[in-house]
Amino acid sequence: TGRDAKLAVTPQLAESWTISPDGKTYTFRLRRGVKFHNGREMVADDVKYSYERILNPKTGSQVRPDFDVIERIAASDRETVVLTLRRPNARTLGMLDGDWAAIVPREEVEKHGDLNTVAVGTGPFKLQSRVANQQLVLERNPDYYEAGKPYLDRVVFKIIPDEFALMADLRAGNTDLVFTVPIQMLDELRKAPGVKYLETPSSLVTFMYLNTQRPPFDKLPARQALTLAIDKAKIVQAAYQAIGRPVPTLVPSTSPVRVTQPADAFDPEKAKQLLREAGQAGGFTFTLNVLGSAATSKAIAETMQAQLKEAGITMNIVYTEPGIYEEQVVRKHDFQAATDGTSEHPDPDVKLYIRLHAKGGTNLAGYANPQVDALLDQGRQQLDAAQRAQTYTKALALIHQDVPVIPFAELKFYVLVRDRVQGLELDPLTMFFFKSTWVR
Repeated sequence: TGRDAKLAVTPQLAESWTISPDGKTYTFRLRRGVKFHNGREMVADDVKYSYERILNPKTGSQVRPDFDVIERIAASDRETVVLTLRRPNARTLGMLDGDWAAIVPREEVEKHGDLNTVAVGTGPFKLQSRVANQQLVLERNPDYYEAGKPYLDRVVFKIIPDEFALMADLRAGNTDLVFTVPIQMLDELRKAPGVKYLETPSSLVTFMYLNTQRPPFDKLPARQALTLAIDKAKIVQAAYQAIGRPVPTLVPSTSPVRVTQPADAFDPEKAKQLLREAGQAGGFTFTLNVLGSAATSKAIAETMQAQLKEAGITMNIVYTEPGIYEEQVVRKHDFQAATDGTSEHPDPDVKLYIRLHAKGGTNLAGYANPQVDALLDQGRQQLDAAQRAQTYTKALALIHQDVPVIPFAELKFYVLVRDRVQGLELDPLTMFFFKSTWVR
């Protein structure tokens, strides 16, 4: 499946599907004539192989907990795939629309061992070349199943670490699109000749993990005191200005499930009281691992550091490069607190289960609350939107009380492009699609 700009599920590699009355059997009819980038036609066995690969623990897929709802995958003929679920699942169609559920050819995986350095799919562009940390070049896929598309012959992604050099490239017309524009430069660049600004509401939420398995955040009063001592409005203003707004949970306003959000409170005096009652009248000290060292990351960390000091809490800041962060924070869980962000689908199941269910694939906080787990399991199985909203509202209230994470802001997704770029589609999941883009 695919999705449109409003995140509604649309036909893509499957041209149609039916769902059984009990919500446990999905039958997909595949589009004919779709070819992989290696020239071979995609068939039902490829879908079966790709999903079974996700379910294989050896693959190490972070979305395996989502796919565990699938009991059986059958390719009944070359063009028909049948998924049988263990139980009804509200997100079945949605979980099949992302890159994490891409259909891949078995022979390419077996040839290369994995797909970390090669990319063979069915999309509008094929990987032409890749130089690690420098450049990625895509070329038009002449066999793409949408006739006449894509319009562009080639797309070149360049990694330019120096922000000033990147902006100079945009002004000079050497770069057509920039999507990592520093907030501090945004107003000036929007006024540059030949440059236009595009934005859309997004699913991006920035937040901080608190490691509930290590001191000081293995104790609830420390976590609650921390969140009471943080003024999110000032953090958002310092880091994001007009493109962000404070949020109390990981579920943004773009969520299709209309949850009732719990209320945030900024109360440094109550934070001090909690610490006194917990025998920590002198406060405590901890280290925050900040992902990267961009200006926005520094603004969040340094603004928060000053606020916490007022409540008697000392926060040391360590700016951590992505590779080290992946090893230390994500793989080893060797941290006390760490910043992060989530740009996946804004459905509560996607935002919450993987991070805050005891079985979640990226539950870096080590959080485990049986009541929350039961509600997240229940929300997955409910097909009625109103019932799901009630279930997730209850779960969010408990999570907000337990403080395994501290959300900061939900952000708009924005890019700067040269005027000559036309037809660019922005996605609320902070992606853009080039298949309908052209250059005049």
